[in-house]
Amino acid sequence: MKKITTIIITSFVGILLLSLWFFFIDIHQVVENIKSVNLNWIFIAIIFYVSTVFIRSIRWNIIMRKIKSLTIWRTFVLYMTGNYINFLVPVRAGEFAKSLFLKKINDIPIATSLPAILFDKILDLSPVFIILGLAPFVQRELPQTLWIILIVVFVVMLTVLSLYYLGIKNQAALFKIVEYVFFWLPKSIKGKAMNFFKDGIAGLSIAKQKPSAFLLIIGITLAAVLTDTLYMASIFRAFNVSIPLLYVFIGYTLFNLSYILPTPPAQIGSVEVIMLLIFSGVFGIEKNIMSSVIIVVHSLTGLYIFFAGVISTASLGISVVDTLKKSEPV
Repeated sequence: MKKITTIIITSFVGILLLSLWFFFIDIHQVVENIKSVNLNWIFIAIIFYVSTVFIRSIRWNIIMRKIKSLTIWRTFVLYMTGNYINFLVPVRAGEFAKSLFLKKINDIPIATSLPAILFDKILDLSPVFIILGLAPFVQRELPQTLWIILIVVFVVMLTVLSLYYLGIKNQAALFKIVEYVFFWLPKSIKGKAMNFFKDGIAGLSIAKQKPSAFLLIIGITLAAVLTDTLYMASIFRAFNVSIPLLYVFIGYTLFNLSYILPTPPAQIGSVEVIMLLIFSGVFGIEKNIMSSVIIVVHSLTGLYIFFAGVISTASLGISVVDTLKKSEPV
C-alpha cells in the first residue's frame, strides 16, 4: 500500500512537471527538429552510453573483489538490474535490490554488500569536486540556485566521506554515533537493527583498497565521466548544436547528480524539466532545440534501461514482478 501511494504521488508530480515543460516549448518545432536529427551521431551516442554503464559495472566488480570475486558479466547484469528497478520504482530501490540479489544468488550477506554499493555510489558523486574546481572557468555566471545545489551535494559528500573514514579508522566510534542517531527505535527491533548496522560498519573496510586498485578505481571513474560527457556531446552534435565540452560535462554531471533524489516512474517529467533548467537556463541553449535533445536522451536511455533490465532480470532467473517485490523493503 505504501509503495502504491508513493507511485501515485510521484506519478502526479511527474505529470505536473511534464505539463510545465510543455507549457514552455513549441511542440511542433520540437518535432521538426527531431525529424532532421543526424542518425550517425545518435548511433555514436548509443555506443558511448552503453560504454559508460559497462565501465561503471567494471568499477563495481573491482570494489566487490574484497568481498567475493564475481565475473564481469555478473556485475554488469546486477548493475543493469539495479538501474532497471530505479527506473521503474520512484525511490532509489535499485541499490538495495542488488544486495538482495547478491544474497540470493551468491549468498553474500546484505550488510556486507551494501557498503560496497554505497562506496560505488559515492564515487558517482565525486565529479562535484571537479565541477567546483572548474566553475571559475565557466564564462557564464552560474545561477545562485545552482551554487546552492552544488554546495549541498558537496556538504553531503563530505559528510558521507567523513563517516566512511571514521568507520575505517574507528568502527566503535561510528557505531556509537549510529546508536545515538537511532535511539528512538522500538526495543523490539532495535537489537536486530543495531546488529545489522554493526555488520554494515564492519563492511566499510571495503574502501581500504590497495593503492594500485584505488588508482584503477579512480581512473575508471574518470573514464565513466568522460564517456558520459561524450554521450551527451554526441546528442548535441546530432542536432548540430555547438556547445563547449566543458559546459556539456558540467551540465550533464549536474543532471546525473539529480538521480540521488526520488523521481517519478521512468523519470517522466523530472528529466525534461531538470535538463531544460540546466542547459537552457544556465548555458543558454534555445529551449525548443534543447527539448528535442531531451526527448532523444530520455528515449534512448529509457529504452536501453528497460530492455537491458528485462534481459538482466531474466538471466538472473528473476521475473519482472519478482524484481518489483524485491524493492518492497526499501
